[in-house]
Amino acid sequence: MSLISSKMILANNPVALGGEGSAYTAMQSNVFAGAGNFLLPSGDWWIVPNADISVQITTDGGTTWVTIAAANAGCFIRSDGVAVRLVASAATTADFFGPA
Repeated sequence: MSLISSKMILANNPVALGGEGSAYTAMQSNVFAGAGNFLLPSGDWWIVPNADISVQITTDGGTTWVTIAAANAGCFIRSDGVAVRLVASAATTADFFGPA
């Protein structure tokens, strides 16, 4: 993985997530009708802090899930599409975005 970005970041020139020149994708979200969980798609993600959302991982194929970011913490996480999930304790919307 290259550490060099093809994006030019300009100071004092705010750009919306996903907009022209943004280093990040547009904001994505998952709406929870109530308590539940959602597997994060494959990729790198910044999870926006939310009082009802925690982040869990599994290292044994889904038998055991461990919380690595408590509710309202937010974090950066790399997902393989099957071993990282967002967990809602109530009806809410989870927001997340990735690098462009």
